[in-house]
Amino acid sequence: MEDRNGAHREITAVAKGAGIFFIGTLVGNGLRYVYQLVVARSMGPGVYGGLLLGIAILQVMQLVADLGLSQGVVRYAAIFQGRGDRARVKGIIVLALRSVLVSAPVLGLLMFLGSSTLAGRVFRTPELALILRFLAVVLPLYALTMILAFAFQGLQVIKYRVYVNQFVEPGSRLLLAVLFLALGGGLTGVLSAYVLGVLLSLAAAVLLMRRVCPEIFRPAIAAVIERKKLYSFSWPLLFSFLLGYLIVWNDTLFLGILKSSRDVGVYGAAQRTALLLTFILGSFVAIFGPLVADLFSRDKKEDLNRHFKTVAHWSFSLTLPLAVPAVVFARPVLRLFGEPYTAAAGSLVILACGWTAHALLGLCGNVITMSGRSKLHLLNNVFLLAVNVALHLLLIPRFGILGAAAATSGSVLLCDILALLEVRFLLRMSPFRSDLLKPLAAAGIGTAGCLLGRGSLFSGAGDLIEMALGSGLFLFLYGGATLLLGIRDEDRAVLGKILIRLKRIKTGGPACASGPGK
Repeated sequence: MEDRNGAHREITAVAKGAGIFFIGTLVGNGLRYVYQLVVARSMGPGVYGGLLLGIAILQVMQLVADLGLSQGVVRYAAIFQGRGDRARVKGIIVLALRSVLVSAPVLGLLMFLGSSTLAGRVFRTPELALILRFLAVVLPLYALTMILAFAFQGLQVIKYRVYVNQFVEPGSRLLLAVLFLALGGGLTGVLSAYVLGVLLSLAAAVLLMRRVCPEIFRPAIAAVIERKKLYSFSWPLLFSFLLGYLIVWNDTLFLGILKSSRDVGVYGAAQRTALLLTFILGSFVAIFGPLVADLFSRDKKEDLNRHFKTVAHWSFSLTLPLAVPAVVFARPVLRLFGEPYTAAAGSLVILACGWTAHALLGLCGNVITMSGRSKLHLLNNVFLLAVNVALHLLLIPRFGILGAAAATSGSVLLCDILALLEVRFLLRMSPFRSDLLKPLAAAGIGTAGCLLGRGSLFSGAGDLIEMALGSGLFLFLYGGATLLLGIRDEDRAVLGKILIRLKRIKTGGPACASGPGK
């Protein structure tokens, strides 16, 4: 009985923690998506594609500048905080900040100096030079912000990380971009909004850190620097995370090299839309990872396997209602960016299918890593990157943006299957539950109703009305079918936590209880 109660508390903790990430990431991704819409409609596919290329380069450079230290900060800030050793908490955060204050400006200078070469010779996109020069200024600010954001996670105040990364930065960027474009700022205005958005998020992170860890700002309190521990843990992670980032951005970079910035822009509308499907899995991964490590260390493999199945089931079940409308209304969705972007409808369908499958299988890689097999996870990423690059080189020259989508979805799915086999044979676990067909059946019923309504009831109503009514009908049928097919007790625990959190937000109540880790 005690084990059952403990298992119930663990799975509800996953749901509660994932709820914070879920809502924050939902808001943040929504704001970023609207920003993409505004820029794409205002700038056109060519300039929008140049901006996406610049952001891809910025993301990779930021990861290199980070040196893996953000993950080290999460680990050691949590450890030293648990011990009540505030001097070492201060030391670990200060050391990480000092390190990126060296690496990020150096890489930013390289970006600035290499902007003309990259714009002219590599990507053949003249406006990319200006974009990279602005983003070179962003790089140090961005790197510092991310260290502080991950420090909040290590100090178990996840809500502050959400505030900084998901509210302040994308929200201010969007508002400033709309303002500058309305004033006729053009591309310079959009880039200025990007710089100021990151600057404001850094300012917010500093102010919140003064509340969480005021010792950092008090010279009289000596910091105990654990340089060897932080560097030895963090640096090996750099390569693994760099591989992950390259896999996400390879389609953009290879399209820019092998095709044109216009192709990048058209494809980018589909890519940005499809990536919205990944935030649910990401929310669960952020909380489920520590639980995996804890249960595995206590040799509670049966509990772990049960939670693994439940979390994977809900990740898949919550992603399906987003993916199906994206597939059914692919062209109307992309028309929000502008008519030229509807050419990427096929790419959106391929990417949506790939990321939906990843919502079910993606936890396998997390289980491999958190079970202590980080080297195996690294080898998986090396394999994935090699396949990803090979598929892009093979498919993009022949099929263009469809090839880029197929290469991305195919390589991710292949690596997920590899991780699934490893989890099955090494750990004797699986993400599949016996009732996996229930969400698929519910999705089938919802899709049939959505297609029927689109062909008769909503036909000719206009894109926005058609998407709203069709998606609403799908959600109604999907939810109703899910309830009729039955929900398990552990599923009710997950759903209950999500509904309680949504109710608190709707009524203005506290979204989370006070105290660490809430």
